[in-house]
Amino acid sequence: MTIKLVALVLLCLITGTAVAQEPKVTSLMSKDLPENPGREALMITVEHAPGGSSAIHRHNAHALFTCWRAPS
Repeated sequence: MTIKLVALVLLCLITGTAVAQEPKVTSLMSKDLPENPGREALMITVEHAPGGSSAIHRHNAHALFTCWRAPS
């Protein structure tokens, strides 16, 4: 009984991870910054499935961003 329960839990965890959707990233604009050679400004949107999120991460750049959620 215990082995079957552990196997069922592992199966649920594996399928849950496989079903997780990747966010949709759309590039809206890209512009070279002439005053900073080799740098560019990017404007993107990132859409997550309901309940989705990104892992904690860093951007080694200066950034301004906004977050908007669709009403549920």
